[in-house]
Amino acid sequence: MNEIMAYLSMTRLKLKHPWYLLPYLIQSYRIIQQIRASEGFICGQVLTEPNLCMWTMTWWESSAASRAFFRQGNHRSVMPVLDRWSVEAAGMNQQVDCIHSYTWAEAAQMISKDGFFPPLSTPSPNQRQQYIPPPRFPWATVPFRQISHDP
Repeated sequence: MNEIMAYLSMTRLKLKHPWYLLPYLIQSYRIIQQIRASEGFICGQVLTEPNLCMWTMTWWESSAASRAFFRQGNHRSVMPVLDRWSVEAAGMNQQVDCIHSYTWAEAAQMISKDGFFPPLSTPSPNQRQQYIPPPRFPWATVPFRQISHDP
């Protein structure tokens, strides 16, 4: 656990149908590459579950760095399809005292309590109730770090 101030961003979505899995994974790969190359990114992790639930947890040097990533590139271009692909979508951002690897169950609680839930045209009952169940497969977590720019 590093004792530095950081900005934490967590997201979760559930795809409507397996048809969207391949396009999602392609876009997710591109977005993770964008994150890794973004100024101010510290570290992150993703979780893809067989029940079509997708999770991200990223730490940034500041909220400005997180917003700069969010508003450009692949991430910005894929946001309009969120409603078409998802029955659940939620996220949460907050300043934290240190880089701490929260469990996905903790992330689910934090998003349910303090998260934002964008309106969706075909929301699930969980989305309507603004409830995020904990993941069933947390062991499938994949960490990722900033791309090294050293020669």
